[in-house]
Amino acid sequence: MNVVRLRNLSEMKRLETRIAWKGMTRYEAILVLIITIALISFPDVAQARGCHHRADHEICLNRVQCSANYHWCYRVNATLDGHPQPLTRYDCRDRRQTILEGSQKGMSTQFITHGVGNLICTLVER
Repeated sequence: MNVVRLRNLSEMKRLETRIAWKGMTRYEAILVLIITIALISFPDVAQARGCHHRADHEICLNRVQCSANYHWCYRVNATLDGHPQPLTRYDCRDRRQTILEGSQKGMSTQFITHGVGNLICTLVER
């Protein structure tokens, strides 16, 4: 067994690094580095959900889909204070919302002052 005498702490750290990476090829080391960066850079699913606080309400945007023909219309699946809301179409040009599912299907109303419609349109305008 070879005995290595170390003069200082930096030599010991270099030796530990060499021992740790000794069995890896250059490509394996690059692959490990890329995987590590990818895991760190992507947000967690729970963090990706867009929750906003407006006028003592928590509005979470679960799914937002832009219309292909009308870029000012959005189909939104949202949660308001933990209660799921029906799928609704928000028209940012006319400031109207139309419920697309449930017992009130087809009902169209103006945006509520601090509601989901205003939130969607302000986020899109940015």
